[in-house]
Amino acid sequence: MVRILAFLLLTISAVAQAADWRYAGTSMHEKDQLATFVDISSIERHQNGTVRAWIKTITLSSLLLQHRNGSFIDSAKDKIVKKIAGGYVPPFFLLPSVQSAFEKDALLQLAIIDAAVDEYLANDGDLPLTIVGKMLLDINCDSQKMAVLSVTRYDRDDNSKSSGEAESPSYIHRFPQYQREWISQMVCH
Repeated sequence: MVRILAFLLLTISAVAQAADWRYAGTSMHEKDQLATFVDISSIERHQNGTVRAWIKTITLSSLLLQHRNGSFIDSAKDKIVKKIAGGYVPPFFLLPSVQSAFEKDALLQLAIIDAAVDEYLANDGDLPLTIVGKMLLDINCDSQKMAVLSVTRYDRDDNSKSSGEAESPSYIHRFPQYQREWISQMVCH
């Protein structure tokens, strides 16, 4: 009986675990600039050296609209300020290649604040953001090649317009080199 209760508690807590989207850089898709996020809570490490994780992309324009939304800023400001004052830095900004891209520490600090706000937005399911897609990736940490295992694409109204799973996923360099590097470094280490 105790084992059954323990199993149920573990199952319930696993199901209740929410996504924890962390900023992972920007990219272009068609004519939209996108912010990419990795769900840190979804990371699974496998014996063969691969890692699985969910990523989602959100249009940068919809994030910026929320940055300017006064009611959002008022309600979230204290949480974000406390988080950063407590020493939080989005993992993306701990990557050496990203840190070296900033000539001045003040610019890096502003980028960290923007990314922390974006993470807050990406994790708030009630805000009107334009999500372009979500993908489950299998990442070979040695080669930085990625296989798309599952993908869902959304229209401008955030309705699923297509989805599918790969029957036989292949590891290819589907993403730009910088993005493969960033995502691999974030989830593999």
